[in-house]
Amino acid sequence: MRRPLAVAGIAVALLGAATPAAAAPAGPVAVTMNRSSMAGLLGDRVPVQATVANTGSAATGRLVAHLDVVSLHEDVYVDPEDWSADRSIDVGPLDPGGRSTVAWTLRYVDAGEFDVYVVVLPTAPSTGADPLAVSPAVRLAVASRQTLDPGGSLLVVIVVPVLVGLLGAGTRLRRQTRQRRRSSS
Repeated sequence: MRRPLAVAGIAVALLGAATPAAAAPAGPVAVTMNRSSMAGLLGDRVPVQATVANTGSAATGRLVAHLDVVSLHEDVYVDPEDWSADRSIDVGPLDPGGRSTVAWTLRYVDAGEFDVYVVVLPTAPSTGADPLAVSPAVRLAVASRQTLDPGGSLLVVIVVPVLVGLLGAGTRLRRQTRQRRRSSS
């Protein structure tokens, strides 16, 4: 069930990536992203912005801008809720030529290559030819972060148990010495 949804998400992202960031898709609403690519480390938090523009001759109704994240490799499962807690943002009606900027904070939770894109939908049923608009994809390159330095770890693995053993042996030796003194007194 998840694989067809992931394939559909990637297809939508790739279709969005085929159009330049400044080009407006057909229809009354266009969505552009503030950048075309980003790179960072696992755990980083980064802002992502999209601009929703009314390219039509009439005002729009209320809109919803929805952020999605897809992996470019099928072996990486993406749960978009982990990447951003508030993925859907309401956008008020836009007058002809009007614009609204929406922003999210992404948290890099997986290493690899990903696409992030925004889909804008009307909140009421649409009578127009294009009921939704898809932004160009923003390519993410997320590097893993090494949290522990393995250099010198062998020394710690050997020395700590030896010290704990010596400490235990010393404590046991003291107890035996005390018991002998008490026995001889």
